[in-house]
Amino acid sequence: MQSKKTRSHVQSLAIHFLILLSFGLVHAEKPETRELGSAALEVKFEKIREKYKLIALAGVNVSAEKPDELITVGYRTKNKEHKVELRDQWHIGSITKSMTATLAAILVKEKQIQWSSSIQSIWPELETHPSYKDVTLAELLSHKAGITKDITKTTDWIKRFSDKRALKVQREEWVGNILTLEPESKRGEFLYSNASYVVAGAMLEEVTDQSWESLMQEKLFQPLGMKSSGFGAPRGEAPRGHSSTFFGTKAIDPESKIVPADNPAAMGPAGTVHASLEDMVAFIRLHLGHYPKILNKEELRYLHSSTVLEDDYHVGFRHVNRTWAKGKALTHSGSNTFWYANLWIAPKAKSGTFTVTNIASDGAFNALDEATVELLQPLSH
Repeated sequence: MQSKKTRSHVQSLAIHFLILLSFGLVHAEKPETRELGSAALEVKFEKIREKYKLIALAGVNVSAEKPDELITVGYRTKNKEHKVELRDQWHIGSITKSMTATLAAILVKEKQIQWSSSIQSIWPELETHPSYKDVTLAELLSHKAGITKDITKTTDWIKRFSDKRALKVQREEWVGNILTLEPESKRGEFLYSNASYVVAGAMLEEVTDQSWESLMQEKLFQPLGMKSSGFGAPRGEAPRGHSSTFFGTKAIDPESKIVPADNPAAMGPAGTVHASLEDMVAFIRLHLGHYPKILNKEELRYLHSSTVLEDDYHVGFRHVNRTWAKGKALTHSGSNTFWYANLWIAPKAKSGTFTVTNIASDGAFNALDEATVELLQPLSH
């Protein structure tokens, strides 16, 4: 289901992280139906989990053809004491980028910013490399600003994990570092960059005078009823991410001071969201046009643009053509090296899937591909 390009995105984030290791009213037009996945689908998921030696595997299927299906198999940790539950939260990694881009669309709707807003227009006094002055919000969200793909170059990476200052303050400072560096590609050329999303998130903060986190809660999570969504590795009664190395598999404690369970919090716009399966159903449904008071079809059009080239990345999604999608499908994957997640949305087919596991092992990529195929079976026949 995924190209080598998408795999490289996840691997790039993994490399960066391994350096360190050496709510409100729901605006739905009508209530949505939820149901557990069929017994047959659960059996198939369990076989995939066992085949690839995953700790847990979960997924959702949103389709106009039938009620939403939610599937969970496996355990919260490798010790197998607690099975995963429907209410559990899952770290979605870089799928957060799709949410940051969606937040940007909401602020564009509110006329607080434009897709064409440039870095210079937002920070006219900020000293930057000349190549970045005219770079737009849309280019940042499409990885086409030329900003480095190695976010660890842009800051004192180790200290980012212990910085206790307000996240908005941290990002403002970080942006100053990022935008003084030499571009690594020409403007307009694709270069996957977590740092680009830090800058984009800071632009949204600047025009609203709110942190990205508060904007996500106010503009996206609360209106969609995403009550379990938050930031960082899930805490409390929830699955744990797992490291998978030569030395074995280990559950990562989200409270650990030795091995951080997630990337630095200030990197939020690029990849720190966690969410439940039901939360992800709501996010998919937003992009299928079920929440027009938040974003209607016309306001979603730019995110879903039909003019984007095949296998290109445009404001928060990779755009590919698939037969089952009846044309354009939007996709993103995500991993902080302890989790792996995969999202597909097909606006024309009025369908979408989300799959996730709490271990980013070598087999996780293929496992989620196979799980996605199983979820799509009703659309493939």
